[in-house]
Amino acid sequence: MQSRRTAMKVLGGLGVGTALVRCGPPPHGLDGGPTGGGAGGTVGGGVGGSGGGAAGASTMGGGAAGGAPARWATGPGAFLDGKNYGDPFTDGVGPTCTVFPATTKGPCHAYSFDRREMSEGLLGLPTRLELLLLDTACRPVSGAKVDVWHASGGGVYSAAPVFGYTAPQLSVGFCTSGEAAARSAGWFRAFQSSDAAGRVTFDTVFPGWYPGRTWHIHFTVSVGATEYVTSQLFADDALTNEVYNTHPAYAGRPTSAAGYTTNVRDGVVSQAGLPLSEVTMRHARQADGALVMWKAITVR
Repeated sequence: MQSRRTAMKVLGGLGVGTALVRCGPPPHGLDGGPTGGGAGGTVGGGVGGSGGGAAGASTMGGGAAGGAPARWATGPGAFLDGKNYGDPFTDGVGPTCTVFPATTKGPCHAYSFDRREMSEGLLGLPTRLELLLLDTACRPVSGAKVDVWHASGGGVYSAAPVFGYTAPQLSVGFCTSGEAAARSAGWFRAFQSSDAAGRVTFDTVFPGWYPGRTWHIHFTVSVGATEYVTSQLFADDALTNEVYNTHPAYAGRPTSAAGYTTNVRDGVVSQAGLPLSEVTMRHARQADGALVMWKAITVR
């Protein structure tokens, strides 16, 4: 496991690039919905080995050679190491660059780690998160720290202890469900700084769900002690239905299980009045069975 570094890194400032990112419709063929069946094989709930699949270039839009739909892959986030799926933002980021709506940080924020791959060996559907930081003029924002955290495939957060200390704001009992492995782990927590193009990339696995909440990923965008936005990212219900009901890593938690919640019934979405069209990530299945999800995040 990579060495852990806390999120105390102070950045020099919020840099705004000079190039404008073209606003407009999403790239043709990239806003892919789920196709095909789940990957084969048996997947456990604990720490797994290294991911399969040879590294190499692949294209956005999903689908195996010859037009056959790709099967979902199984592995940790390391399955994605060295793979290039292209730039999903090449042809635009959407119709406008409006400030991303804020919502609660929740009780499961804790220490985070400077890294791209955040699964710490846990298995699931390998998922690449591509985020693009913009200002309200659609210009890329560089040098901002993007901190993300989400639940495991089993719907549990890690406690992420650092040097024996647990973040004081973390509701340990609720977030870890009392699991000893979760209390001592730091999986599915990471931060990165946006590059000159405003992009940040994380390699993880598809988050699981827990009762009362729909699929979601927490994030903050900050510089030093200043948070520019704290909010959550969501996924299409059709995609979560596909993954939870067909992928073997999530076989024990189908959408028919008690407590599963859709986007429109989610309490955070409804209470914060979040417009789903603005907070839902686009996605595409890749030829190797991995998933790429992306979203432009505009900060003021």
